[in-house]
This record gives sequence, structure tokens and C-alpha cells, in this order.
Amino acid sequence: SGRDRLPRRGILRQSRAMFRKPLPTTGAHKLGGSDEKKLRKQIVAAFPCAGEDDAMALVPKKAELSLQKLAAPSRTQIYVGDGQPVFYDTSGKGDLFPTVFALWRAPGMLGEPVSVLGAPVSKFLISGADLMLPGVGRVPPVEFGRGRLFAVVVPGNPAPIAVGEAEMSSAEVRDAGGAGGKGRFLKILTAYRDALWDYAASHASRPRLVPNEGFLEKGVVPLGGAAHDDDDVEDDMEEDEEVDEDEEDNEDEEADREEASDVNDAVAGLSIEAEGADEGADEGVAESVAEGAGVVADQTPHQLTVAEMDALIESAVLQALSRDKTLTDKSLPMLGTAFWSRHVNPCRPAGAPPLDIKRSSHKKMSALLKHVHKMGWATCKEDKRTKETAVTAIVRTHPDLRNHVPHETAADADAVAAAAEEQERAGRVDFYKGAAAAAGAAEGGKPQPLRLEETYKPHVNLTRVLEAIDAPTDALYTGQEARELVVKYVSVKGLDAGKSVTLDPQLCDALFKGVLKKGDAFPTHMSKSDVTKAWLNRFHPQTAVVRGGTRSVKKGALQPVRVESDRRGGDRRITRVTGMEAYLIDPEELARTLGSKLATACATGELEGIKNVGKREVVAQGNAVEKVARILAEWYGVPSRFVETADKLKGKGKNK
Repeated sequence: SGRDRLPRRGILRQSRAMFRKPLPTTGAHKLGGSDEKKLRKQIVAAFPCAGEDDAMALVPKKAELSLQKLAAPSRTQIYVGDGQPVFYDTSGKGDLFPTVFALWRAPGMLGEPVSVLGAPVSKFLISGADLMLPGVGRVPPVEFGRGRLFAVVVPGNPAPIAVGEAEMSSAEVRDAGGAGGKGRFLKILTAYRDALWDYAASHASRPRLVPNEGFLEKGVVPLGGAAHDDDDVEDDMEEDEEVDEDEEDNEDEEADREEASDVNDAVAGLSIEAEGADEGADEGVAESVAEGAGVVADQTPHQLTVAEMDALIESAVLQALSRDKTLTDKSLPMLGTAFWSRHVNPCRPAGAPPLDIKRSSHKKMSALLKHVHKMGWATCKEDKRTKETAVTAIVRTHPDLRNHVPHETAADADAVAAAAEEQERAGRVDFYKGAAAAAGAAEGGKPQPLRLEETYKPHVNLTRVLEAIDAPTDALYTGQEARELVVKYVSVKGLDAGKSVTLDPQLCDALFKGVLKKGDAFPTHMSKSDVTKAWLNRFHPQTAVVRGGTRSVKKGALQPVRVESDRRGGDRRITRVTGMEAYLIDPEELARTLGSKLATACATGELEGIKNVGKREVVAQGNAVEKVARILAEWYGVPSRFVETADKLKGKGKNK
């Protein structure tokens, strides 16, 4: 019927903006009550699937409705309701097109939506790509022609992520093989996180920017999947491609893991038995075990037996000894009680109940550590005076440790839950920018905490050294982990010469190949501190800057925020702040905060120079170098070592 279809509007296809670039806005004026009524009538007439209730939800009574125009030669007009662009008109003659904000208010106004194949596809749509048939999960079972408008959703999340125009009719879709076939199905007109979304994110009224918790920075996931890291949206794209290769690798390694797999099989056996027991149990007695994960659910269907508790404990011990990066050689010796509470219990399988040594065959901690020592996994010794047993060394080359199949730990699950809670607490405030961010600062909201994760990527010349100690050559290491690598190599190769280190050819090449000039002699001995320093210099530093739900990775050393006093326009004293963007600080927000805290005038401006394109500076009246540095540290959480100050005025004209 006519109510199930939309007009083709093919005549306007070439003039529609993709909203990939910032909007060149000009004037805007507020619309009155008569304009609201007229717009509602237009909505009902233009969109057969939209009723009177939808029109009222899209344009509520007494809403802050305005008409935003774009700079010539564009004739596009944008209808903005309470800070959200809900419709745009490309011709200026009343030909309306909805945005994702409109579809969040009235999800059914375009009829049944098109569903993509999975959450990873959303990453490409919000980056500006069109929707191809291979990425389509389901096409609505209705007849339609080219030019039909569709909402696009992710399976498991009802809120649309994009609006697209059909490039194929329903008949052409069937001829191409339907969903999963070949060809471009939808030309994406507007999507989540495009320029229209950015307009809302910069609006001073601070409108709602996401419809639910599944809308992340880099993609959209099903409801209940918001705890995923943004990188998971991208990682899932590669997962299917790696399955076949992983299966082949697993077959090759199966024989090598047989000896260490007894414990893992025992833990996996718990889940198999639990699932079997659940079939014969009453409904609601207990939750089933996580499918395929080989872990026990939070509430086990029966009391664990001694053998099952032994299997869980041994699996956690192997995980801690082989995979826990916080359990380093420098942390040893460690008392058995500390080893248990800090490493073993947190390394139990995710969802498993807390480990109880008394319900195992060991009964006591000393007996468990004797078992660990007997198995050869670690060296454990008893203090003759205190009678306490401590872990003194880890045998990382033991086959059981090297062949242990890692599992998701309880600590991992707790970290994911904490991240989800932090993200929910953040309330997506991090998405706001420009005037909206400045308005948030004016309301007194303190910025989300800053977290810097410094990692190091090995240089290619370190490959032979890392392979000699079975360390990954393409992993990212913390500073402490990077230092431990060279210490381990020196120990394994017997190069420790007391206060110095003897350099063998491999270590010498790793430290100096490409560094020393041709003809220079390679050293044969170096002090331990110099070896460590030269070793770290062969890594590529990377820093992940995290503030709330926003994460940015910077290659190379992180440049500091520079705060300096200067003169401008004769004897006018000012304080300039640059480089704040690297720490996820919006310049407009910083200007508003400094103006409030320093009780002085502040402004932002573009930095000069080709290398500074897109970068801005914040200028405050008066000499306030010390105060600004303190605000950056205390309010924004920027470590003092990353704040560089220069008082060119030497204290003159200080802000009181």
C-alpha cells in the first residue's frame, strides 16, 4: 500500500550532501508555533509511515526549534530541535530528509529498517562508506524502487545508525542474490558521528548525543555489548579470517600441549558436567556454564568436589605463573599468602567461584606450594624461623607453563565490568566539543580522569635477542617489562660480570647496529645501567591517552603542554597555552575554565605555521604561568612532567 512505500526522489540524488566535512554554517533563526505546525504537516505528508504521534515526537510543542542555513552556494537548510539536527532540506523548498536524531525519536518513520550483517560493519558506515550487499544481514520483505529511504540498524540494537537511499530496487536485490549478494545497496546520506552529529556535539544546549549505551566512539554494538572496548569492533572484523589459520595452528601444537592439557581438560570438564547436570535439574536451580569457554558460571549447579577444586587451583596457578605480567622476577621472593591473594585467586577462570584451599586435597598453603615445587613450576622454600613458605623463583621454561592454554580470568572480567561502569558514569560527556564542552565546564563539571599508558614497541634489530628468550617480537611492553627482557637475556646467556655486562654478538647488534658509525669499534663490556639505557633507546615509545570513554594513541614521545608568558600589542602581558589537544583537552573548554578560575579574559585562536594546521592556542590576560600549570595538573590531571613552563616576563604582571 501507499503507506508502506516512500517516493523515489531520484531527481535530488546528486545534490545530497554526505556530511563528511564540517558544516559551513551561516545565519540561524528561531521558528515559532506556526512554523512548528507547518513542519508537522510536512512530515506526515512526506513520510507515509509517519503518523501524527511521530510528528509530535519529532517536533514537540514549545520545543526550541530553529532553522540553520549553510553558506552559499549550498541551499541546504537544517531544522534543529533542542540542539539536535532532526531534518535537512537540500533544495530549500521543503524537501525533507531525516537524520539519525529524527529516527531516534520516531524509529518507524521510514518503515522497517535494513539490518547490517554485524556490529563490525558499523565502523565502516560511520566512517563514510556506503552499504554493500555483502554487509547486509536482512532486507525488509517489501517491494521498493530505487531512491527508497531506509533506516540502518545493527542487530540487537534498535536505534538506527544511518539513513541510506536505495541504489537497487527490490527486484534487483533479489537478482543479485539478496542479503550477502553483490553490489552497492544503499548510498549513505547521513550517519552517526558525521558532520550533522558533530553539529549537535558542539551545540551549547548540550543535547543527547547517543540513544543507548551501545553507541561507542568507533562503532555501534548490540545492547549489552557496550562493555566492549572500541577496538573490539575492529578486532571482530579479523576474527573470522583468522579462524581457519588458528585451527591449523592448533592442530600442529596439539601434541606439544598434551602434557599440560590435563589441568585445562579438568577445568573444561566442569562445564561439560554442569551442562549435563542442568538438563536433568529443575529450571532455575543454577545458571549454565558459559558455552565454549571452559569456565564455571557464577553460581555452580552443585558443590565442587575436591578433584574439581584441585583442577581450578592448578589452572589458576599455571595462569599466574605463565601469563600474569605483574608477577615478575623482581617481585620475588613472595610469601605464599601474598602469591595466593594477589595472583592465584584473581587468575581463576572468569565466572568461577573464589578458590578455597581448604576444599582441595592440599588443605594448607604450604602443601600447595610443595606441590608446585615438586611439579617443577617454581622454586618454593620454607623459612626455618617463621615456618612460612615463599615463592623464590619461577621456572618459565617448564613445558607445563609454556604450553598452558590461557583463559579469561576473574581479574579480566572485573576489569571489563569496571570499564563499563566508568563508561556509564561518564555519561558520554566526552563526546561534547566546542561550545558544548565549554558549557559543561561552566556548569562546574570536572573533566574525566586522565590516564596515560606508556608502552614500547621493539625495534627490528631486537628480534634475535627476543627470540632467544621466547619473548614476542611484535608485542607492546611497559617500561618495566622492557627492562626485564634484557635482564633475562643477560641471565640466560650468562653475561653478568658483576657490575658490568659482557656483550655477545647478538646483544651488541641489538644495541648498536645502525647506531655506531662505520669503522667505530663495538664495545665488549658495559655497565648494567648503560645497557638498560641503550636497550630502551631501541624501542619505539607509544602513549595511549585515555580520558573517560575517549582513547587516543600517540606514536613517539608525548609532547608536553607548553605554558609561557609573553607580550602582545605593546606592553600587554598574556599567558599562552599550546599542545593541550594531545591530552584530550578541548581548547574552548580550557579557555572557559581558565577564565573562570583566573577571573580574567581568555580567548582561543589558530596557531600559525604549516606544522600547526588544526591546532589552537588559548590566550589568557596577565602573567599566570604558575597558576595555569597548577590548573592543568590539579583540574585536568596532566602530570607535571608533561607541563613545560616558560616565564619570559620573569614574574612581571603576575595574575593576582
